Amino acid sequence: MKLFLTTSGCVVEQDLHYYSIGDSWDQLAVREDLEPYLTAELGHATKLAGDGLAMLPPIGTQEVWAAGVTYLRSRAARMEEAKCRNSRCWLAPAERSSVTPSVMT
Repeated sequence: MKLFLTTSGCVVEQDLHYYSIGDSWDQLAVREDLEPYLTAELGHATKLAGDGLAMLPPIGTQEVWAAGVTYLRSRAARMEEAKCRNSRCWLAPAERSSVTPSVMT
């Protein structure tokens, strides 16, 4: 069983047959009982022709973090951050303007 997000919505492929599932990707992505749920849904799902389905990336409205960041790059960044324990390390160096307090009369 495979689950796809298409331009027509969520589609399940089972034994080379394709079925439209009415739920949104976000609803399906958080189900802990996804496989049994989809198996039950196949009993009354609409059968589709497999050809012509336009696939989409498998993400709905959930946030995507660290797309394209490799483990080694992430590890190197964490090690660099660990060297800096002082909160001032996180601030970009910049010239500071002098502020002269004005005196109200």
